[in-house]
Amino acid sequence: MSNIPKIIHYCWFGGGKKPELIKECISTWKKYLPEYKIVEWNEDNFKVEDFDFSYKAFNDKKWAFVSDYTRLWALYNYGGIYLDTDMEILKPLDDLLKNSSFGGLEDDQIGFGIWGCKKEDKFIRGVLNYYNNLNYDDYKDNLKDLAIPIHLTKVARENGYKYDENLINNDSMDFIAVEDLKEIEGYEEILHPEDISDREGVGKFNDKEIKYFLGNVAIYPKEYFYPKRHAWQEPIITENTYTIHHYEGAWRKPHQILRSKVKEKLLKTIRAFRSKS
Repeated sequence: MSNIPKIIHYCWFGGGKKPELIKECISTWKKYLPEYKIVEWNEDNFKVEDFDFSYKAFNDKKWAFVSDYTRLWALYNYGGIYLDTDMEILKPLDDLLKNSSFGGLEDDQIGFGIWGCKKEDKFIRGVLNYYNNLNYDDYKDNLKDLAIPIHLTKVARENGYKYDENLINNDSMDFIAVEDLKEIEGYEEILHPEDISDREGVGKFNDKEIKYFLGNVAIYPKEYFYPKRHAWQEPIITENTYTIHHYEGAWRKPHQILRSKVKEKLLKTIRAFRSKS
């Protein structure tokens, strides 16, 4: 039986200059995946006008949502592994190629920062058909509801996927303790309530079990591909971790990206303070 082909797909629409983080992430692909063919999909080699969803997103200059459709199309037609441009590779992915189709859990949803499958994968075909019936205009006023993990997980559940809360215990992640923040003026403006806990986490993952649905679609626990709970938190790396998703979030508004960067700096300051105390 053939394996997933050694092709890496990624998307870069809009013609903008790649930030340094993106360049650094892509360099890790070349380092750990030297035998893989890397394909960049953009407006020069993908006909966005052929599909209603990608065409509307492209005209709206929402490149992340153009990428959502394009990655599905590329995976279905060619097979291989899709990677978000802000996905850092930590080690070779060859062990994953034995799967017919695989992804990973990202908190309580299935992420799509990395996905691998064979050509004409049944599940990816189902998600692609779902997007062919999805009206982009219905989400223009609330783009966060158009994030692909939401819709990917919906289709997965319709096909037998069941979320197991034991795959990851969010309470064990790296929360910021309230007592460390109370004396920082304006911290409520920076952090949302879900970012704050009245106790510190120990960063322990509870379960290592890979879940399957549709017979052969493998969903790996969070530690494998998404070891960060938020863009601003340090990843919790284990021996099973293949990638780190850095959550640049091209669909996010500038102030949301800025807030994540401020959170990251704030957390580093708090950690430095703790280490000295």
